Amino acid sequence: METCINCNQESDGNYCPNCGQKLHLKKLTIRYISSEFTDRWLGLDTKFTRSAWGLFLHPEQVITAYLNRNNVRYIGPLGYYIVMTALMLIAFELLGLEVADFIKSTNENLGLPQGSGSERQLALQENISGWISRNFRFASAFLIPFLTVGVQWLYRKKRSFLENLVLITYLQTHTIWFLIVGLLAFKWTGFWVSQYMTLVSLIYFCWALGRFDDGKITFRKFFKALLTWIVSYLLFIFTILLVAILIVVLVGEI
Repeated sequence: METCINCNQESDGNYCPNCGQKLHLKKLTIRYISSEFTDRWLGLDTKFTRSAWGLFLHPEQVITAYLNRNNVRYIGPLGYYIVMTALMLIAFELLGLEVADFIKSTNENLGLPQGSGSERQLALQENISGWISRNFRFASAFLIPFLTVGVQWLYRKKRSFLENLVLITYLQTHTIWFLIVGLLAFKWTGFWVSQYMTLVSLIYFCWALGRFDDGKITFRKFFKALLTWIVSYLLFIFTILLVAILIVVLVGEI
């Protein structure tokens, strides 16, 4: 029998049945401190690896487990988002790449207009691009509320808004892996492949969303998921344009 150092409960297990404190304590070392930080606060233990592989192979199992209140096997959506955005920023730093260059290349590859329009429009474009560059760690989250609204509208009566928010957060965060792959490809080849990674991310999103309910994917489910993404993206663009217009009208200057 061991006595819990937190609540004095006696037990013969590995953890205190009353408060969850470990009963068999390890010696305080640098390794213990670092593992405690990465495991408890970052989730960089088997939960993270299991979650990442699971979201590649069987995303519905990972997300359903969390929705069923199982927070032992997989890392939660917020923790996964924090870890993945940190990995993304580390990748930019280690590879010596600039976020602004990546955004410019992505816009060019997507056929978005660059350097056109009036002086005020150009200034607005520059300010928006600058804001996105400074807040790029949140870039993958920009679409999350709009995608959640789209899923809530097109998949009615299946899940609550909060459940859909968890679902979309997992899927949208997981697409950061494709961004990291694109950065590595550019570093090795000198060619921006952001448009291809965007396409791969979209295919993954539609595949994962389409098979979420029963673990199976059909053309009809894939098309419905694609329609959801298109509607959500158009709503996102419309909102950005509306906000930009309101800024110009109300402020009167950039």
